[in-house]
Amino acid sequence: MRYTEGKIGRIFVARFDEGDDLLEGIKRLAEKEKIKAASFNLLGALTGQKLVVGSKMSRGKNIPDWAAASGEWEVLGFGTLFRLDGKPAIHLHTATGKKGKMLVGCLRGGGGVYITIECVVQEILAGGIAKKKSSAGLSLIDFKRGKKC
Repeated sequence: MRYTEGKIGRIFVARFDEGDDLLEGIKRLAEKEKIKAASFNLLGALTGQKLVVGSKMSRGKNIPDWAAASGEWEVLGFGTLFRLDGKPAIHLHTATGKKGKMLVGCLRGGGGVYITIECVVQEILAGGIAKKKSSAGLSLIDFKRGKKC
């Protein structure tokens, strides 16, 4: 395990409205406010979600297993934001449900807001944290001044 220590910086409370693109909106907030690292929580409803619900390795490459949630689904999620090649990179896992059906996975596309999403973003103040692509194509946290345990 590798880790680093940080502190909570600014806290942002955002409301996304119907039709907003959730992932793009979080990235725009990070760009505008110059957020380099953060964690965030959200709740509300999304439509047209594309989720990675598992994966397998093939010839050293990660191959995602996809699922779609068409229509409007309730959602709650937890994510992180770090920079990858200087741009905001989001890793967001959601639990989404509708009429007794449920999907849990990593939101990668779609994700138009249905009615509203409430999102609380907590900035992490810790130098040297970013994302880096692994040889398998995964975006992994990289520590310039990390510790080992």
